[in-house]
This record gives sequence, C-alpha cells and structure tokens, in this order.
Amino acid sequence: MSFEKISQLLTGDTPGRSTELTWFRIGPQDAERKVYLQAALHADEQPGILILHHLLRLLRTADAAGQLEAQFVLFPMVNPPVSYTHLRAHETSDDIAYAVFCLTRG
Repeated sequence: MSFEKISQLLTGDTPGRSTELTWFRIGPQDAERKVYLQAALHADEQPGILILHHLLRLLRTADAAGQLEAQFVLFPMVNPPVSYTHLRAHETSDDIAYAVFCLTRG
C-alpha cells in the first residue's frame, strides 16, 4: 500500500512565471503492472480532470484496503500552463473585475 503526491515546480521563460506539475503514485511499489493515466494535455480537455479527481479517491480507498495489484500513476493536469490559460479565456475584463469585487465585498 502506497500513496504519494509528487509536485515539480516548472519555471517559466520570464521572471515570476512558474507553474507546478502535480501527479500521484498509488499502489504497490513493486507491482509488475503499471497504469499511467493523464488528463488535460490540451487546453480544452477538461472532463478528464474531473474523472481523475474521482478516480483518485476510489484508488486511495482500494489501496488502503490492499486491493490494488498494479501501481497507478495519475497526472490530473499534464499541461497546466495551457489549461490555466484556457480556463480564463472566456473571461472579459468586466467579468474579472466583478469577480474581484465579489471576493473583496463578500
């Protein structure tokens, strides 16, 4: 039984720009079988993030019960810089200003 969250800081090409790539390893370290799952390679592939979010919880439960015979490696968002850009692509300056106003005013 093993659960590991791993994060790697990816520095950007300009000062002050970086992002964090996070992935998970679940299951026996010595397992012969390995399963690799990734989501959000391209900016418009958001459903996979949701699926891996729920699968991660199920895998943790199965791992704690000793039910996994393979090691799983999950990358919920394999290309964070592009995904973050896409998530905000539909916002306008008015939308962002309104969101900031709501957050500061409650």
